[in-house]
Amino acid sequence: RRRREHWLKFHRVEIPDELIDKAVEWSEAHIAHRKLPDKAIDLLDESCAHVRAFQKGDQEQTVKLELSVLRKVLMEWTGASGQTIDMAALNKDDKRSLEQVIRVMNTTFADIQQGKT
Repeated sequence: RRRREHWLKFHRVEIPDELIDKAVEWSEAHIAHRKLPDKAIDLLDESCAHVRAFQKGDQEQTVKLELSVLRKVLMEWTGASGQTIDMAALNKDDKRSLEQVIRVMNTTFADIQQGKT
């Protein structure tokens, strides 16, 4: 959060708190070869540069970083799909619930294949 002012001045990109949190969460889940906070800082910095590089119109105008840009940069870095990145955002309880649903569906499918239902 301390670097936010630097990015605002340097890139002219505003970074909402929730995107800082998301950068930490996603970089922790998807970038194994680096350590926090460096990997989250680099993800945010690259995302800000991406916004600035592809901005149309007045280059002096401050713009807001969007989640879609953060996701796109992480996808470029890791080769992960957007769906994989979004799944990392689920908390552990959500993941356990989804895993349980998948197990039930797999069992039901196996039963159907074997003619048990």
